[in-house]
Amino acid sequence: MGGSVEGDLGPLSPEDLESSHRAVESTATVIEMGGALLVADDILVRRRLSDTPMGAVWFLHAFADSGLAFSEVMDSQLDLQFDLYAPDFPGFGDSPLQRDRTSLDGASEVMIELVDSVSPARELYLVAHSVASVVATRMAQHIGERVKGVFSIEGNLTAADAYFTGQAVEYNTGEEFKIQFLRQLHDLAADDIALMRYFSAASIAHPDALMGWGRSAVELGDVAGDEFAALKCPTLYYWSNADPPDYRRHFIDQAGLENRQYPGDSHWPMIDQPERCISDIAGFFTGLAGTQPAVAE
Repeated sequence: MGGSVEGDLGPLSPEDLESSHRAVESTATVIEMGGALLVADDILVRRRLSDTPMGAVWFLHAFADSGLAFSEVMDSQLDLQFDLYAPDFPGFGDSPLQRDRTSLDGASEVMIELVDSVSPARELYLVAHSVASVVATRMAQHIGERVKGVFSIEGNLTAADAYFTGQAVEYNTGEEFKIQFLRQLHDLAADDIALMRYFSAASIAHPDALMGWGRSAVELGDVAGDEFAALKCPTLYYWSNADPPDYRRHFIDQAGLENRQYPGDSHWPMIDQPERCISDIAGFFTGLAGTQPAVAE
């Protein structure tokens, strides 16, 4: 399945793909820029530090995305109460691929090690978008009582939630999958800012990371939701109220998940309605910490 992605955003050939992910693999450089960036364990992390932190909030981006998906949240007043961290998973954004850790389990191992090295002995609060909720769940299971809460933004709950990422199983190589995936995104993006940003992130994602996450999401099936529902720490499932799929509503009701809906059909509320999303994150976490949010609710 060769070819290229055509349109206003420019053509993308297999040669372009090879060039782009070679560049990603070579980005294992320690970076300090006014305290806003660090590289730890070959993972690029964006950070905002509080003068009086109650704990550390880690923002985990979705499949094919990067920590830049949380730019608006990182620039908010959440840093008045928490240290904020937004890493790029291996093979995504500016973090090099780790070839022995291309699955969701591998990504979970990376994040557990990263948090232990960057935020040792800290109280942790996790915000996870889409399939990264699987990673947040594994982190909470492994780290235990230090994880005080998990805020899942439309996280995967059932096998049906892998309808997009799970297309990876239909392709023999990551390169083939990436070309077709970007074609779909290009057609969907139109004038949607969140989708255009997602296309930009996906265009530099390593094909092997795409393939690894996509296939492992399919292999999980319904386990993701069951494990999330069984977490011992407080959780909040954050989802759109615009014609949600019946299977998702059924799972939430059956599992008795604490949840909150936001208006509109966006999968990226932190981009399309950042004030509301930031307020809801702040309200949940400060409530768990026993304080009042610095961000107006």
